Amino acid sequence: HLSSATELPFFRLAPPATASPGAALQSAVAAFATAEVPEAEVSAQHLLARAAGFGSSRNALTTQLDAPLSEPVRSCFEQMCSQRLARQPVQYILGDWDFHELTLQMRAPVLIPRPETEQLVEMVLAAHGDNPALRLLDVGCGSGAIGLALLNKLPQATCVAIDIREAAVALSSENAALVGVGGRYSALHVPA
Repeated sequence: HLSSATELPFFRLAPPATASPGAALQSAVAAFATAEVPEAEVSAQHLLARAAGFGSSRNALTTQLDAPLSEPVRSCFEQMCSQRLARQPVQYILGDWDFHELTLQMRAPVLIPRPETEQLVEMVLAAHGDNPALRLLDVGCGSGAIGLALLNKLPQATCVAIDIREAAVALSSENAALVGVGGRYSALHVPA
């Protein structure tokens, strides 16, 4: 993790890339690919969608690729691309991420839920979804993604979450409040 913005790689859009979101997107994808940044196109789409005010909707971005690119959007996008070129995860750059119908806050050093984690939630729901009053234990809760997604689908369930990182306990508690299940979610720090 880099300690200051002055250490970030330099990413600037040059004309004609500054003319439209589509051109800016192409420029970022090319820079990411050259630097071998994983998932170059998807990363650039997520960053530009957020910079342009579309939240996490890459689909909304695609309808505006020929629109003029404003200076605030350009500047924000350049800063986020510099962070991505430094190999910072998109989720940390954006500060949040969608997980199983919820938008959860994300920040280092708490781990980012992997896509297959959503499959785990689906498996638990398939096996125990007919028991809405489950009592759940989320070991190594991280951002709280698993427990919170289950509480979101099981309105009578409760969850105790534990983690060895205080930052994870704080973030999962914050996320529980944000998604409206804080009264049924308890996160505890359990030192290793």
